Amino acid sequence: TLSELAKLCADGEETMQIGKTDTLIHFKLGKREIVSRLLAGVYPDYSAVLPTENYNRFRVGRDMIFPAVKRVALMADEKQHAIKLEIGEGELHISSQTSEIGEAGETVPVDYSGEKITAGFNAAYLNDFFSAVEEDEILFEFKSGETQTQLSTTTAFLDRCVAVVMPMRF
Repeated sequence: TLSELAKLCADGEETMQIGKTDTLIHFKLGKREIVSRLLAGVYPDYSAVLPTENYNRFRVGRDMIFPAVKRVALMADEKQHAIKLEIGEGELHISSQTSEIGEAGETVPVDYSGEKITAGFNAAYLNDFFSAVEEDEILFEFKSGETQTQLSTTTAFLDRCVAVVMPMRF
């Protein structure tokens, strides 16, 4: 429903009308109308899956990491899109390699002073998060390179956009 709604909104400057009943939500834009059923039941407690012991953290500008990951991912394996992040004192090195194409690497300055951590990720999952947020700064939180990583932002309204990304073997 949301992707269809985004397509409708991108097409014009019309005002959208939104309505809701106990079980449905309606979106009307010009002559087009989308009706979707609302989920019933209790929403699961997502905080139960958020990591609690990620003491290694760094902040990085979205405008620096997003294009770097995109460029490095061009040389990654087409199936797994695996990239390697090496986080060290004040810098993040992003790399990928395939035997058929070659290798790529970029270094981005970060605010980090903890132990060195190496982790592999599917670049598509990181790029999905970077695409979904508009904030200037991304916070990465790790326990180690083998455990889940939490990505988050803080908006002006103190709302957080949070994603948990599982590492890959690299």
